[in-house]
This record gives sequence, structure tokens and C-alpha cells, in this order.
Amino acid sequence: MKIAVEDLIVWQKSMNLAVRIHGAVLSQAFEYDWDFRSQMRRASTSVPFNLSEGYEKGTLRDTVKFYYIAKGSAGELRTQCVLAGRIGYLSKEEAMALSGECTEVARMIMGLIRSTTERANFQPNKMR
Repeated sequence: MKIAVEDLIVWQKSMNLAVRIHGAVLSQAFEYDWDFRSQMRRASTSVPFNLSEGYEKGTLRDTVKFYYIAKGSAGELRTQCVLAGRIGYLSKEEAMALSGECTEVARMIMGLIRSTTERANFQPNKMR
């Protein structure tokens, strides 16, 4: 029996990260930079959304594709956190903490990709 995506630790961590980002961008520093705030929110939610979509896909190729999209969104969000810290929207400490969470989630997604492909004796370069 397949477990639910909500049971995956990486999904749980990505959801917690999205919640933290949504809270962080409500600070007054982001008040007039709607685009940046919106982009950080979209990138943060893209991670668990794409993990969920990939988990529910019917083919291994699609599953892995969406896991890679989630990993890419985690990388995008990490850069946004670093930039927000450099321009003063987030404290340096908060930016570093959030960036570290992004790195951890991305590493976990890579582990999920590896375990998914190895379990199926699948090679990513043969995804055609």
C-alpha cells in the first residue's frame, strides 16, 4: 500500500517552509515590493505543490519530472531568501535560516528522486 504524500518528511518540511515564508514576507520591509513578495510566496508553495503532483502522477517519468521542478523551486527560493537578506527585507539571521531550510529541502528532494528511480531500476537519462 502506497503511503500518502503528506506522510513524506520532505513534504512536511516543504509545507512548514512555505508557511514560514508566507509569514516572513508580511513584514513591513516587503510592504511596497509586491512583486518580490508574490514571487517568494509562489516559489515557496511550488515546492510542496509539485511534490504532491509528482507523487500522484501515473508514470515514473512524470513523477521524477515534478520532483525536479520542486527541487528547482527550492533553489529559486533559496536565492530569493539570500537576496531578501542582502537588501534588508529579512534580517541576515532569518535569511540564513530560511536559506538553510531551502538547502535541506532540496537535498531531501534529491534523495527522493534517487530512491524513486533506484526502486524502479530507472535511469533519468533514459526518460524518453
